[in-house]
Amino acid sequence: MGDLLADLLNNRIEPVPTRGQVNGVMDYGVSDDEDDDVWDSEDDSDTEQQEYVQKEFETYFPRQQEETGGLTDIEDGHEESLLGTDIMELVHVPVVFSKYRFDTYYKKELPIDSFKNTILNTMNTNSVVIIQGPTGCGKTTQVPQYILDQCRETKSPCNIVVTQPRRIAAINIAQRVCEERGWAIGTVCGYQVGLDRNVGEDVILTYMTTEVLLQKLILQKNLNKYSHVIIDEVHERNKSLDFLLLIVRKYLFTNSPSVKVILMSATMEADDFAYYFRSIPRNNPDNFLPAPILYVNKKSEYETNIYYVEQFAQSVLSQISYSIDDPCIMPQQYEMCSKLIKIFDELDEKEVPNGDDTLHGSVLVFLPGYHEIEEMHKLLVEKKNTSLDWDIVPLHSSLTSEHMFKAFQKPKSGCRKIILSTNIAESSVTVPDVKYVIDFCLTKIMTMNEVTKFSTLSLQWASRNNCIQRAGRVGRVSSGRVYRLVPCTFYECQMQESTLPELQRAPLENVILYMKLLDLNDTPKNVLSLAISPPNLRDVETCIWNLKEAGALLTTCRGHKTPADGDITFIGRIMGSLPIDIRLSKLIILGHMFSCLQETVIMAAGCMTRNIFVQNFHARIKCYRKKLLWADRSCSDFMTLLNLYNVWMNKKRENAFRNISEEYGWCKTNFVNLKGLREWDLLIKEINGRLKKFSIEQAVGPNRVPLSAIEKPTVLKIIICGAFYPNYFVRSSDYGQVDSREAVKILNGRDPNKTVYFSNMKVNQPGHIYVRQIKQMLQVDHNDSVQIGFDAQSTKVFVEFNNVQQPEQVTVEGRQFIATIPGNIGVDVYEAVRKRQLNTPFRLRILPDHKAWAFANSTEEKNKKKEEEEELNCFTAVEYSPLPPLDLEYITVTVTHIVDASHFYCQNWNDETRILLDKIFTALNNPGVFLEPLDTDEKVYLNGKFYAAKFNEDNKFYRCQVVDLKPGKPYIAHVRFVDYGNFQKVPSNRLYHLPQDCPECHVKPIAMCCVLSEVQPDLVTNPKGLWIDEVNETFKKKVDKVLLNAKVYSVVDDIVHLELYRQRCSTSFNQYLIDMSFGLKCEESQRSKMDHELRQKVLRSENPNNVSTLYKQLTTARNYTDFEEPSTSDATDIVELRGPFSPLEMKVCGLVQASVGASVRIDGDSVNAVLLDDNPDDPHARLLVAATVSQSALGQSIKLSQTTVMPSIPGLPMLVTLLFCPNMEPKLTPDGSRVASILCGMGCKEFSGKPNFPMHDISLVLDTELHKELVAKINQLRYYMNAAVKTMSNMHDGLSGSSDLFTYQMFLKENLFSLLHMRQRSVDRVRIKYADVWNKTLCGEVAVMTVDKVDQEGTQVRIESDDEAIWPLMWFVDLKDDVGARMTIDKNLNELLLVAKRLAPEREIACELCATAPMRTISEVRLHLFKKQHKENLQKYETREQN
Repeated sequence: MGDLLADLLNNRIEPVPTRGQVNGVMDYGVSDDEDDDVWDSEDDSDTEQQEYVQKEFETYFPRQQEETGGLTDIEDGHEESLLGTDIMELVHVPVVFSKYRFDTYYKKELPIDSFKNTILNTMNTNSVVIIQGPTGCGKTTQVPQYILDQCRETKSPCNIVVTQPRRIAAINIAQRVCEERGWAIGTVCGYQVGLDRNVGEDVILTYMTTEVLLQKLILQKNLNKYSHVIIDEVHERNKSLDFLLLIVRKYLFTNSPSVKVILMSATMEADDFAYYFRSIPRNNPDNFLPAPILYVNKKSEYETNIYYVEQFAQSVLSQISYSIDDPCIMPQQYEMCSKLIKIFDELDEKEVPNGDDTLHGSVLVFLPGYHEIEEMHKLLVEKKNTSLDWDIVPLHSSLTSEHMFKAFQKPKSGCRKIILSTNIAESSVTVPDVKYVIDFCLTKIMTMNEVTKFSTLSLQWASRNNCIQRAGRVGRVSSGRVYRLVPCTFYECQMQESTLPELQRAPLENVILYMKLLDLNDTPKNVLSLAISPPNLRDVETCIWNLKEAGALLTTCRGHKTPADGDITFIGRIMGSLPIDIRLSKLIILGHMFSCLQETVIMAAGCMTRNIFVQNFHARIKCYRKKLLWADRSCSDFMTLLNLYNVWMNKKRENAFRNISEEYGWCKTNFVNLKGLREWDLLIKEINGRLKKFSIEQAVGPNRVPLSAIEKPTVLKIIICGAFYPNYFVRSSDYGQVDSREAVKILNGRDPNKTVYFSNMKVNQPGHIYVRQIKQMLQVDHNDSVQIGFDAQSTKVFVEFNNVQQPEQVTVEGRQFIATIPGNIGVDVYEAVRKRQLNTPFRLRILPDHKAWAFANSTEEKNKKKEEEEELNCFTAVEYSPLPPLDLEYITVTVTHIVDASHFYCQNWNDETRILLDKIFTALNNPGVFLEPLDTDEKVYLNGKFYAAKFNEDNKFYRCQVVDLKPGKPYIAHVRFVDYGNFQKVPSNRLYHLPQDCPECHVKPIAMCCVLSEVQPDLVTNPKGLWIDEVNETFKKKVDKVLLNAKVYSVVDDIVHLELYRQRCSTSFNQYLIDMSFGLKCEESQRSKMDHELRQKVLRSENPNNVSTLYKQLTTARNYTDFEEPSTSDATDIVELRGPFSPLEMKVCGLVQASVGASVRIDGDSVNAVLLDDNPDDPHARLLVAATVSQSALGQSIKLSQTTVMPSIPGLPMLVTLLFCPNMEPKLTPDGSRVASILCGMGCKEFSGKPNFPMHDISLVLDTELHKELVAKINQLRYYMNAAVKTMSNMHDGLSGSSDLFTYQMFLKENLFSLLHMRQRSVDRVRIKYADVWNKTLCGEVAVMTVDKVDQEGTQVRIESDDEAIWPLMWFVDLKDDVGARMTIDKNLNELLLVAKRLAPEREIACELCATAPMRTISEVRLHLFKKQHKENLQKYETREQN
């Protein structure tokens, strides 16, 4: 028997090479170098594999009743079950049978009914039964009912569980069974789908998803709670199902022999499953018996006809190329599908008797993904021209449940329902009225790239089994037709019979954690070798390294280092117990450590919940705007989710929704799915419940670490970095990023912050005659502030959004949200680029060249005459401009309105200004003055014409401009009072025309918009990039009702950039913000610097006034707000404009080796879908973190999902990488004077030096200095993080209390902000050899230092080595003295002293020692030299010099 079994195992089970086994088959003492050679010893691996599988099989059917090896560590829970659950069922079940009616049966006969007795008899005599029957035969609904009826008749215990691969299938089938039997859902029959469960105390038939049953069995460690386990749709072979089969077989043959297992499918490879569940009869132990297979082969009463493309589209066939290696959808196939549906309409019109339109069968179209559904939807809407109405229903897993259920509803009279579906409708679901199936024979499958190990959602040809399942959607309740859009020979000869099991192509981290929680005393490789289709060993090892990197497994197993296994950590136990991805579990654990537990639970649950935001084909831009609002200037999808949930819960707590309709209305307004919100809330409660079992709860009272509203966003962003290490991507000047000078050049001198451009405009055309058409395409045709420009020398069209305001604060449920992105780039620019990403067509209808120029010339002549007439009749001759001319450097002003500490409105303090203000006020408010209100239907101009409106505070009239207009009755105008800067909302019927007889009323705005130059908020203090309330209040106190001096830096787009001084004060407010650590020195924009240089040039000239006048006369690029449009009937040509583009579009590159060289794009559903660089001149790397990284099928591009952009803080990428990486090796410059880069990852093998996990190694070139003090600070944090995890574990075991954890949480908070506030000294980026090679350096021998001290309450404590540390302490090197750097600093310090003593001319100079921004005045230099920080740095420097 042994030889026979070995032969069978050799034929049936594919051997998997083994490596680093834990259970004693291989020795731990094998060196890493020898270990590498194990890969080449395939024969030994095959033999070992066969021996292990045979040994395991013998534990199922031992020849003698004695314990043998294998996976015998599963506890035998059978006796306990017999005394517990089964006795409960024996008492409980008869009550259920007598409590509810079982004699009612509302159904018609199905093909499977004639096999009822055969099924039940086979089931009674076998532990495992396999049923293979065609789709629609009734197996899913009827087999469980057969068992119910038999158990009722025999008064047997009964608790049936039926698994389904999809949520919607489990719910619909449970409802269908209840309808057939007349039961209320949740009484006798119910369902459990994730956290959506409808299971009452009497339920004895439960439909659930595969994952739900898997989690239950992991906790139960036996099958004895159930009398029958039915696993349906086993052909799908996802990894959860294959692992479920593995443990079901294990339990069945070890500790749950009384349970019956039924496997069902229409297209499975039944022989393989029968062999997998084979058994050995007691009377013939030398042979084995495969599980019995029952074939339901009765023909249905309905006919299904299948057609291939050559049978209905022979003419199109020659235009389409079918390649098994290049799956795709050609445009002709979309057209073919549309024509087929039109033919169905014509056929049904002929077949429908007496105009009965109830017989129009639905059409089910199978497409591979959401994008293809959208394309098909667009085409059907465009091509529809039949008499029947079409109700087009997308069916996709990302759509709401309410939307999905539309597919199952009957269409209205005179309408055909067309369902555009992915494979979600492939199995288990019956749409009753489907008469036609159109199958593109394609699917999208998640695989893992062999080299990079990134997941890849690749487009592939569906298997023939999949296509058979799809064809089974018709012929269930009526005859039907199936149209496959591939040739018959291609289908039969080239398409695979079945899809590769997911266990062999997808990541296995969760499966490995399940094994660890089951306490199986064997390596993951050995356990998975028992699967029906074992995975590749290399993939298993990759997943083990992933788990070690995430902190779920130790690098050692039972004290020995091995790549094949690792002991599970406390973090790993939590990861395996939570129903979410392991990285999201790590986010929650870090959240608990850093005192943000509930926020991270909300974010993690939101990432796992589908359908929170509504996918709407027709309102993508509106959805994008709403996401920007919810993001609240955070640039983070996680923060977006957090803000949305908090607002929704606040409304519910305050009973803001009086009824369900109001809640639905709120969701609709915000493009949110209520069903998704409720599932999200349920998942949050589920996660909190599971965390509570680990003693992880939100602290309250004195043991809760306080985090302010300013601190919390920073902490959350840092722990997001920790959770998703190493999914790091950086913007860097090394990757082709343009600087601001180049951006301005691309836009012909326009402002990149508010300008986009199109390309492909036809040359030799007067572009300005198409201004209205271009604005209509962008949906800004009523906005006068949007201007269009053209470049006669190229094909570019420029669109400038001149109404860009500072970030607008929007109140949502009592909380302020910022509806834009950090920085100065207008949200209109983001939306324009997003339209291009959404493939919005921009088709321009143009005239022939000669007609276009003739129209342009005649129109310009008319406009010229009109302008001359207006000049003659002009009622004002008052010339006034508040803006400082080029030759004026200092001005005196008063602040009239404050937006924030660096954005305000000023008036010049001079007689001319005061006289103008008095005359305007008198003209608008004198007794007897009558102002004419706007007519009801009169057009309101945005950002152009002046109006008069009453200011609420004093009820007086002032001049204003309308900056925005909201719908309403009447419209609500958002106005700016142009002479003071205040904003206010005014009904449009309370806007008035200015008096015609007052020339002063028509002068330019008297208030200047001003910003502080060369200063920005400290992004550590506030990552949103806004000034905190404390700074705004301080500014208000300093400038309120006082005269101020201002030094003009530049004037750009009528905005004055300046330094602001109180009179008799030598320090500007700009410098005050920097000195108080509220702000940072920053670079001005390129256009601001250009204007500043021009002003300096004018001031240095001999006659500044004349030079200033000369420069004023220079022409600038011309833009058009409006221009008369030619007749569309004459526009015969169409030009496809490409764009809009922005020169500021950010390019990012991955840091891990797996992503090097691949182009990167961000998921369109992300709030960062449009990524623009608001500070292109900053040379420092900027970090972006992604929760999910997937790769294109060809491996050429990478897609990032659930992204977070980190604040632009110098050195931040280095800090977070050092903080969360498993290991770090500093790479020195050739002279050994400083660290040029760091190599981070899982390290290398001890003897060979080969990297352990090369694809996840990070080589980061540094742009800020790394020194011993910084490493020591990071080691402090890593020590406290390890201590916090250990304390959490002790709390779970009852060995520690919450006060112990509070201590470490406080240390973590204090040290984190201490680290972030350490100003990093900038250094030049240096690329060195061997930067990505472990244990290799350029500078010869270096002295290694162990940085193993932490400061606990002022005491230096040496840290003991901890082999179980998740974040081991990092070592550093003793840097060699850099003579050149010393000389540079010494020279710089001497120059600073000379400037401060006026012994050297005043000029821009920076402090090299403190790494400051350039200082421009003597007072700035003097102030810096007396700063405490500079003195401390100088003392440290001099001490090092002496040593």
